[in-house]
Amino acid sequence: TELGRYRVPYAEDIEPGENGPSRTSVDSDGNVYVGARHGNAISKVSAAAERCPDSNGDGANTTSSGPADILALGADDCLIWSTDIDGDARGVAVQEIASTFVIENVPDMEPNVREVPGARFVWVGGQDVVKLHKLDAETGAVLFSMVPPTSVYGLAMDGRSNLWLVSQEESAIGRIDTTRCVDANCANETVCVT
Repeated sequence: TELGRYRVPYAEDIEPGENGPSRTSVDSDGNVYVGARHGNAISKVSAAAERCPDSNGDGANTTSSGPADILALGADDCLIWSTDIDGDARGVAVQEIASTFVIENVPDMEPNVREVPGARFVWVGGQDVVKLHKLDAETGAVLFSMVPPTSVYGLAMDGRSNLWLVSQEESAIGRIDTTRCVDANCANETVCVT
């Protein structure tokens, strides 16, 4: 059973049917990140209507209920955010970092247990414009952009926070260690990018 269908933003100079929203990644809460191949944007859609904000102020969750109920662009509360990016979105991957606990031992005192909160990011890469963007998954803000080791036709995140890139044009695979790649300068560091 199809539970919802959503419109995502598109570039003004491209017909909606040509926008190509096809690259997707899903986080552990069921949020879907949709990249537009030609529309130069990425959007976050919540799969859980009860968690969608009341963005239009009508006091209710206004969202699609299936294929016959597609709301106008901007009218669906479950379109959480949409961010324009510099270039196409040919690859999308979610990175989830779990919360951890740190035990700090201080001499002559009880140990102090401190939680280090987790984080969630979205990586988006392009083939026509060879760039890779790291976004905050909660806000959609672009944290940094870099030139990846290959153009991007697809992305995947493994369990060790390695971001894998595949290039259709170069018939190549690249890898980025996201635990070390924390800003735009990492593209030049061989320990981060291979």
